[in-house]
Amino acid sequence: MKDTFMEHNMISCIHERLNFIYSLSENVYKSLKNEMELKALYNYYNGHYIKINDKYEYQKYPVPVISIEGKGDIGFNIDGVWIEFFIDRETFYKANIEELINKYDVEIYGGNNCLIDFYSDGKSVEDLLSDIENSDEEIIGISIYLKDTKYNNIKDAFFEVCSLLNM
Repeated sequence: MKDTFMEHNMISCIHERLNFIYSLSENVYKSLKNEMELKALYNYYNGHYIKINDKYEYQKYPVPVISIEGKGDIGFNIDGVWIEFFIDRETFYKANIEELINKYDVEIYGGNNCLIDFYSDGKSVEDLLSDIENSDEEIIGISIYLKDTKYNNIKDAFFEVCSLLNM
């Protein structure tokens, strides 16, 4: 009998991917909890966006997120891992933004209005700084997208980005 809702191989692929990202997020969380100076919260949240075919699509389904107090979030999505920070302008101006954008896949946007796109791949640091200076945004959002899904590498990237942002 043919499954009219979804093909079995697609169900299997989705199941495997979800189990992978949930297990990965749990491993990263357990590893972070062992860092004595960190307070981390692990939860599941919907309301994020994922880029599919160059278009942002709203996610009604929850994804695992680790929130590290005073630092930022690590989110686990079906297409990879993201790290997100919200910092004030002064902290942003002191950060090593050039090294950050040279090393990572980065988006920089308004912290109050996330639709304000200050930086995406290819934009110069000078244009980025000028756009922020000319905006009313006092909080700057920074997202880093990781394709490497080894939990130690995720943790290392999080701490390196914190260092580059002087956090």
